Amino acid sequence: MEKGDVMKRIATILILICAGVLSQETLAADKLTNELAQNAIDFWLIGDGTKRVIGVMDFPQQSAAQVDIEVTNFVWKSPKNDAVTAYAFGPGGGSNTYNGKMQAVFKHYNDGRWILDSVSGPMGTFANLNIQAR
Repeated sequence: MEKGDVMKRIATILILICAGVLSQETLAADKLTNELAQNAIDFWLIGDGTKRVIGVMDFPQQSAAQVDIEVTNFVWKSPKNDAVTAYAFGPGGGSNTYNGKMQAVFKHYNDGRWILDSVSGPMGTFANLNIQAR
C-alpha cells in the first residue's frame, strides 16, 4: 500500500469520526434536558416553595416531551372575585399551599426550540403557555 493510499484512508476515517461526533452533539442539542425544563418551569411558576423536575420523557414521534415535576410547600394566591378561579376555588382572595406532583408538556419545533405548552396538576391545567426552554 502506498503512502498516498494510507493518507486517504486516514483522512476518510477522521472524517467519519468527526461526522459521528457532530451528529451526537446535534442529537444532544435536540434533547430536552432536566436543566432546560427546570428553567422554563421556574420562569412560569413564580413563588415560594420548591419546584423540582423529576425527569423528562421524550416522545420524538410526537415532537413532544412530558416532564414530571415535584412541588413542595408552594404558596399561591388566588385572585379575589376572578370568575375563572372562583369557579374552581371559590371567591378567592386567599392563599393556598400545594405539595405534590405536576406534569408539563413541551413541544419540539423543527428549528430546535423546546416550548413549554402546558402544565397540569390537581388545581387544573394551564395551557398555551408558550415559554421557551433556555
